[in-house]
This record gives sequence, C-alpha cells and structure tokens, in this order.
Amino acid sequence: MKAILYSLLKKAMAICLLFIVTRVAVAQRYVSVSPGAGTLNSTISSDSLNRIANPNTWYVLQRGENAVYYLSSIISNWGPTPLQIMSTGSGPLPRIIGGLQTGGVSVNKLFVATQNLTLRSVFLTGRAASGTVDQRLIELSADGVTVWLDSCQVDLAWQSTVRINNGLSNVKLTNCIISNMCNYYPSNGRVVDNRDIATDTLIIQNCSIYRGVMQIYRGSTGSVKYAYINHNTFDEYSGPLFVFNQAGTVVFQNNLVVNCGFVGRGLSSTGNQLLSASYGVDSALIRNNCFYSDTTLLRNAWPDTVTFDPWFDDSLTHWVNINGTAGTNISAPVTFNMAPNNITVDPYLVRIDSIAKWYWANPNPPEGVNMIEQVDSIQLVDFKYNTDSRAYTLGVNGEPVGALTWFGIPLLGIKHGSMPVVPGNFALSQNYPNPFNPSTQIDFSIPARAFVTLKVYNVLGQEVATLYSGLLQAGAHVATFNGGKLASGVYFYTLKAGQFVSTRKMLYLK
Repeated sequence: MKAILYSLLKKAMAICLLFIVTRVAVAQRYVSVSPGAGTLNSTISSDSLNRIANPNTWYVLQRGENAVYYLSSIISNWGPTPLQIMSTGSGPLPRIIGGLQTGGVSVNKLFVATQNLTLRSVFLTGRAASGTVDQRLIELSADGVTVWLDSCQVDLAWQSTVRINNGLSNVKLTNCIISNMCNYYPSNGRVVDNRDIATDTLIIQNCSIYRGVMQIYRGSTGSVKYAYINHNTFDEYSGPLFVFNQAGTVVFQNNLVVNCGFVGRGLSSTGNQLLSASYGVDSALIRNNCFYSDTTLLRNAWPDTVTFDPWFDDSLTHWVNINGTAGTNISAPVTFNMAPNNITVDPYLVRIDSIAKWYWANPNPPEGVNMIEQVDSIQLVDFKYNTDSRAYTLGVNGEPVGALTWFGIPLLGIKHGSMPVVPGNFALSQNYPNPFNPSTQIDFSIPARAFVTLKVYNVLGQEVATLYSGLLQAGAHVATFNGGKLASGVYFYTLKAGQFVSTRKMLYLK
C-alpha cells in the first residue's frame, strides 16, 4: 500500500511540476528581430497588440559583427506595457544607433520611456549613422517609470546616458560598461542627469564607467530617495562624481575611483567634492572604497593653485564619522591592465594617454578642437588591476573593490548592502531578469537580525546552490545566482529567516 501511495504521489508531483513549467513557459514571449534600418521600430510598432495581450514580451536581437540596428525614429510611446529588449548567445553585442528619419534628419536620441524600459546585453551608441553625436540616449518622461540597463555597453553622448524628466522614477545600471560621456566643453557629459525631480531609486552596481566630462549622477535641485552604488570602477571623470543634492539613504561601498575630479579646485575653494549632498541626507553608509589620483596630472599644470577635489562634503563626512567607516575609505595606487589610451589631439599630432592629460595639456584649446572629436569611442579596456594593491582585498567581504567583472568574480552570495533604514516586514522579491541567462538578481529584506538561508532547487526538489547561510543584520540584501553550469528549465529559490519561509520560481533559458 505504501508503495502504491508513493507512486501516486510521485505522479501527482510530476503533473504539478509539468503544469508549473507549462505556465511559466507560456508567460514568457520572445520576438526575434533582424538587424537593419528601422527593423526594431517596425517590429515594436506592429507587435503592440500582442504585447498588450502578453506584457512579458522580450524583443531578441541578434549578435555578431554586422548586427547593427539603425533606428528610423526615436522609440517612444510604445503603449501601456513595458518594453524589454535583449540579446542572447555569444559574439559582439548588437548595436542600436540613430539612423535617418524621413527627410534625411538624424535620429538624435534612442528611447523616450513613458513606460518601464529594460535593455539587456545590447550596445547603445550616440554616434549616429550621419556621424553626429546624440545629445542623450534615453529620456525618462513619465512618473513612476523604471529604466534598467543590464550587461550593456554604452558609448558616447554629449549630454547624458539617461535624463530624468519625471518624478518617482527608478534608474538601475548593472554590469554595464559606460564610456565617453563628453561635451565640447566641461558643462555636460553625465551618465544620469536628474533635472529638479524627486526620484525614487538610483542603483549602479558592478559597472565600469570611464572618461567623462561632468558627473556620473547629478541631482541638480532634485532629490533621490534611495541610492545604492556598489562595486563599480570609475575612471577619469573630470568633475564631481555624485551630486546627490538632497537624499534619503545613500549606500556607497566597494567602489574604485581613479583619477576623478582632475579638473580640481582652487587651493582656498570650498566647492566641488567627489560625493556631495549639499541639502542634506537622512542616512548614509560610505565604506570600503578606494580613491586614487595620479598627482602627476596636476604637476605640469598649476600645482600651486589647483588641487584634486576632496572625497566628501560635510554632510556625507558626518555620516562617515557616525558609522566609524573613515578608515575603510583609503587611497592606494592601482595599475590597470589596459586603461583607455586612444585620444589623439589633432591638429597638433600629440599622442596622449588619457582625457585628464589631454585636458591639462591644453585646457584652452583653439577654435575647432573639441573633446568629442578626440575620442576613439569603441576600444578595448581591461580594468583588472595588480593584486598587490591594497584595493584588491579592501571589499566588505575581502574581495577586490571596483567592478568584479574584470576578475571573473560573479556577484554570488550576499553583498551586504544593509541600510540604516530597517524594513518593516520579511520580503522575498521576484528575481530579475526572469527568464535569465546566465545570472539573475534576488532581492530580499529582513526586519530583524536572523539566521538566513537562501537556496536554489530544481524541479525535483534537489538543492543546486546555496547563495547564503548565516546570520544577517536587519536590512535590504541582494544575492546573485549564476546558472551557467545548469540545464535550462524551471528552478525555485527559498528564503528561510527565523520562522519566515518564502519560495518563488524562476526560468533559466540558455
């Protein structure tokens, strides 16, 4: 009898699992898009009714040397559903660039988001087909919209990568390489530009951002409720890096900052810091960061009157002192394997090795010479650095600071981004992206210190990964699961914290 019951139970479980797999598979919809002029525009436009019927639609682009998608117009007003674009497989990322509109006018930006926009594993460039440079690549133009770039490469825009025009919005940049946000003179060239808007969330994690004229984030007279800046490499940004203006919670940890703020300030000046929140911040956790500046950049300029920007303003220094993290923020030299070195100052035929040296070698260039035209925009870089640097073990968990991509270290396990704000309840979020290939992020929060386990199981109930097992403080936490060695299919992840247990399912598609 027991054998019969066991057999029936196994059959019932198999039927249930098949039903789950079928439902998950049906929930995801993929539309292939061929490279060419206007193909992405026309596919999105003609597919609008199907996308409304199934909002979880992904437009899948091809990879390869010739995988170029010329936009025939700005992609905007795509209806009431999110827009999700991705690529899979191997080979060079597909490039999305501005083409020519009717009448021969160049497309001067790529996306205007009035609903959520997710871009995964694509290459965005502001160098339009006509040879002009786009002002900005993405505009966020409706309240409550989320723009998420994951595993993307972004290159060249003279004003910004993302411009925030509306409130309660969210910008997330994860696992990206962003370069050459450059203007004709040092007044534009940002990654995220917030113009007088009350923004909800800013997340920048495991990104390499290099060669830019102004800030990575500018709050202007706006505000941000929550900013999480973790495990990034920032190289050669001329001005202050993050101007939060007014902020709720700021977490800035495990970052490597090299030769930033090189335009500097006067020796008696009190303005310009690499990180600032001039109108205050409710709480901040700033720890385990390495700031390094090569003093030779100023040695041949005006060393008697100019100095590098200091790290923090008074508002953020206050929180560094309260949390006792001053000693974890250090200055230590690093040597990159392959730093950006492809700027040529023509007509002088002078070869220099960085945007900083270009600026100080010629801070007042003659008419007709500008920074944009000196940038060879698509190039190879390698921000892996020497293992004998103090930065190599400076991370919160003893790992290298900066983007971990260059060391082949995935963001597995927990990156302890516990915040001063304590969540009111236990929560386990749906992984994102879902489906995923090969990695996905899992967010969860706990309202009190607890012993926590986060594990992944296959459809047979077999454990395939333990993402965390141990004590955790109250706060918001993030884990990254990499399924690279597993077969495609449905998996489940379970969070146990004290008496709290929650399970969610996810889909891995190679």
